[in-house]
Amino acid sequence: MRFFGPGLLVAFVVACAPPESGAGGEATSGEQALTSCPQAKPSPQPMVVVNYCKALPGVNANGVLECIKGAAGSPRPDVLVNYCKALPGVNTNGVLECIASGAASGEPDVLVNYCKALPGVNANGVLTCIKNAAPSTKTATLINYCKALPGVNTSGVLECIASGAASGEPDVLVNYCKALPGVNANGVLTCIKNAAPSTKTATLINYCKALPGVNTNGVLDCIAGGAASPKPDELVNYCKALPGANSNAVLDCIKSAAAAPQPAVVVNACTSLPGVNVDGVLTCIAALTQTPRP
Repeated sequence: MRFFGPGLLVAFVVACAPPESGAGGEATSGEQALTSCPQAKPSPQPMVVVNYCKALPGVNANGVLECIKGAAGSPRPDVLVNYCKALPGVNTNGVLECIASGAASGEPDVLVNYCKALPGVNANGVLTCIKNAAPSTKTATLINYCKALPGVNTSGVLECIASGAASGEPDVLVNYCKALPGVNANGVLTCIKNAAPSTKTATLINYCKALPGVNTNGVLDCIAGGAASPKPDELVNYCKALPGANSNAVLDCIKSAAAAPQPAVVVNACTSLPGVNVDGVLTCIAALTQTPRP
């Protein structure tokens, strides 16, 4: 700490302090800005982390610290470290990379086992799989459905895993995307990436592929735009019914209105504005949902 002057020290300490209320009991604008500081997430099992990391074979003190840093976020650090150190074909750095990447997984044993069993991948591919699949809540399902995708190579499988990890229903995601009419393997991967955040994957894809007047790219844009919506059926129906809107305007509406918990309310409110054209309606929708116009 001797490298900091008094002013710098205070600034360093205060920079991520929780905001205190102002004189009127409300946080000031400057204090509100501090709420963006990352929240600390201490390890739930610090002794387990330290004990398993210091027992890693072939690592020096710096390697032990790297292991601790990587494993600290894991809900099952003992399982994570044990499965990573047993990975075939990886050196010490690879083991540490596995630990850091796999810490996000609630099932590190499943994660490592399914990734190392991927056909046609080398050690680097296994590590990429571990990193890509770790956020998934359904690791085995995700990997199994991605590796069975027709027409994709190993890179495509890894891309599918990375994109699909955000989905709570990866089987539905992959099945509905690969069944989209008129899309090639790259289009399927784009669909998986676009639809993964949706909580209603099948509904979103079904309503988007039924949009009149849009080509395959338009369907994929609809899926990307509507993935944030809790009501994709309502979203698509109200946007495609906008009076005077062409297909681009409909897609614009879907992207902007997706942030609304009740898309129908927002679209109806904006279409009720007197004297505004379609562009004005779209500007209104974007303003009400606080999203930029596409």
